Amino acid sequence: MSRLGSVLLFIGLLFLVAWFVAMRAMSGTLLPFVWVLLAIGLGCFFGAIAKDIRFFVDLAGQRTTKHGVNLGVLVIIVLAILVMVNFISYKHIKKFDYTKEGLHSLSDQTKSIVKSLDSDLEVRGFFGENQQEASERNRFKDLSDLYISQSSKVHVQFINPVKSPEKAKEFDINSSGVVSIEYKGRKAKLDELTEQSFTNAIIKVSRDKNKVIYFVTGHGERDISSGEPTELQNFKKALTDSSYDVKTLSFTEKQQVPDDASVVVIAGPKTAYFEPEIKALNDYLYKGGKLLLALDPGTKNKFGAACSRRWHRFQK
Repeated sequence: MSRLGSVLLFIGLLFLVAWFVAMRAMSGTLLPFVWVLLAIGLGCFFGAIAKDIRFFVDLAGQRTTKHGVNLGVLVIIVLAILVMVNFISYKHIKKFDYTKEGLHSLSDQTKSIVKSLDSDLEVRGFFGENQQEASERNRFKDLSDLYISQSSKVHVQFINPVKSPEKAKEFDINSSGVVSIEYKGRKAKLDELTEQSFTNAIIKVSRDKNKVIYFVTGHGERDISSGEPTELQNFKKALTDSSYDVKTLSFTEKQQVPDDASVVVIAGPKTAYFEPEIKALNDYLYKGGKLLLALDPGTKNKFGAACSRRWHRFQK
């Protein structure tokens, strides 16, 4: 075989292996350069054959080459290399996101949550076989592969609820296109096939118990139950979707912050708080509690004096 033919064959095989790795790494998110790898690889490979066609014809016609390497053995070696690369890339999925907006990457928060898992997270996607369900399945597979790339604790399997009705019944699945996750015996379902929904479900099953956020009422604060633009119903929904328990706190009933409070929120009070209420908040903060103040400008309150004494710096 000529020197040029050998070089072309080597480069061709190198580019074909690179193309194969890129296909596995990008899993459905293929950019033009991937096809460039394939084109160069095939071009060099067939270029080597064209350059030394007589060599390959003679090689195919001989039982062995003068170096004792059978053509079939050569093919098997190349296939073995590709199978090995396939196995390694499957076991060690690494995805690359070349979009400026990071469209095919997970947020830093999600990465941190997934990497903190200390037990197996079982993810079961229930999808049928029609065109729409297959499309949803592929979309969720691309998303779940990103989670798998962050932790070996994440295990994903896809189940056809029609072919496996007993599995669907076991996980209370009544329709196709539903994803169920399980962690340490706790189960949850995804509301949507999105990163936010997936991560929220992980938070829900990985917490021993949900954190509780109290919104203080009684002084004209923003209403967490009202859908008006100036109220906080959407904020409450965002918190509950992130697996927080949201409750209201009225000091008229008991002038003390409950022990299970993770955060107390005072959002836009219209009238001043009374001294016993300020004392209750102070007592809560002394114990290491967290308070979020959201005050409208121009409203009268007693938080300025309280903040100057014991709370964080007060910004008017």
